[in-house]
Amino acid sequence: MKITRKKLISLMMIFAMILTILVNSLLNLLNTSVNTKTLDNKLMSIVNPSREWPPIEKDFLNTWTTLEYYANLDTDKYTNEIQQIFIDNYTSLFEFYSKNPVEPGIAVDEQGVPSEKVSEVSKKVQQSDEIQYLIASTIKVQYIQANINYILGRNNLLSTGSEVLYYLKYFNAFTFFYYFKVFISQINTSVSYELNLNFYTYGGFVPINPDTGDANFSVEPENYEQNLNEGKYPTPKVAPNKILKDKVDELYNYVFIDKGPKND
Repeated sequence: MKITRKKLISLMMIFAMILTILVNSLLNLLNTSVNTKTLDNKLMSIVNPSREWPPIEKDFLNTWTTLEYYANLDTDKYTNEIQQIFIDNYTSLFEFYSKNPVEPGIAVDEQGVPSEKVSEVSKKVQQSDEIQYLIASTIKVQYIQANINYILGRNNLLSTGSEVLYYLKYFNAFTFFYYFKVFISQINTSVSYELNLNFYTYGGFVPINPDTGDANFSVEPENYEQNLNEGKYPTPKVAPNKILKDKVDELYNYVFIDKGPKND
């Protein structure tokens, strides 16, 4: 069978297209792998300091409080970055829809931005690396606070945030609530928004201590395994990166089961 010059050129073009697709697919896979590894490394660098933790002793209390101070600064930084993601995306939406109003009947917010688009911005926040950094930083802060409270001889190693750790442990859910304002310079006004990540979702599943009436974070939810297997728990909006799972388990046991270092 004789192949004409025209057919040969066509075959070569098809081959080039296939090769391009394969190369691009490979590059995408490599980039995804690199990005995943970079994220994993960043998360582990947050929860694991470059130097060893100081001894959990009264002589080092000032060191622990200093660590807490800087860890809280990091948490504030990641919270601000998360807020900025929302602000930047919302501002872009406002600029577009102020010039291109939607058709009547489409749900919009008070500034004319489609509600569906605002929800998409929230999802961008939920899927961002920054939200994972915030989770890792929260774990770090809670570990430091637990050691400070242990040194001070307090019964509860976490003064606040026990429910956050509990939900991470049993529901693989990061719960968070943040209220902020988006300033729109074009109209010299601010739009109020809240970022609610399952903040009120899981409270009803926490067991209650019959003697005190307080939440009992040291035991798993009633019929936990059965309910989990049957999918009876709400799906979290934000789940922690898998690489943080062991850290969550370690911190939970440290705070609620062992109540401090095992060797004591």
